[in-house]
Amino acid sequence: MVELTKRERDICERLDLTVPEIAVELGIGHGTVRTVLQNVYRKFGVSGLKARGDLKEILKKDTETFKEQKL
Repeated sequence: MVELTKRERDICERLDLTVPEIAVELGIGHGTVRTVLQNVYRKFGVSGLKARGDLKEILKKDTETFKEQKL
């Protein structure tokens, strides 16, 4: 099971938004969002242009684990 930090979970919950939209919602910089996303991609072993879509699919399939980590 992949362990995510609170910040990583907060950003993963907003994957349908753009990087600037995530940054505004969370009150952080665009660079921070990009860095956190890169770390999450690495943890899940996804890369390339489809990384975000691949990550969304992984999280959909593993929703139970993702929700448990929020508790």
